Amino acid sequence: MKSLFLLLAVIASMSIADVYAQTDNNKRDTTAVKQQGSGKKNVRINLSVRGSCGMCKSRIEKVAKNISGVNGALWNLKSETLSLDYNTRKTSPEVVGKALAEAGHDNEKHKADDEVYNALPACCKYRDSDRPKHHD
Repeated sequence: MKSLFLLLAVIASMSIADVYAQTDNNKRDTTAVKQQGSGKKNVRINLSVRGSCGMCKSRIEKVAKNISGVNGALWNLKSETLSLDYNTRKTSPEVVGKALAEAGHDNEKHKADDEVYNALPACCKYRDSDRPKHHD
């Protein structure tokens, strides 16, 4: 009888210990999710985006601003840099880069398909092979 009681006590102890271990693991998982989600919601980054004129500027900024989660976009012709303000919970530089490539603009995330790039107006050609060659 003592053996049976001892066996039941050991099984009960193991069950209780297992429940506490699972509860502790769940708490750690929830904490990790909270920490991951507690990062900055709105951020500003610079993204390298190729272009060559005012039409490119208009197109690049329009494409970026039309993406849900983008709060602001300003492209600098001289530096070929897009200053991008966006909500990290709604979009990412990857999404913006893909949309810009689909509009014909190479960037640090994606390269535009040749067919799309070739359809751009002549003034918008930015690839080295399409730029006028200067002879010294």
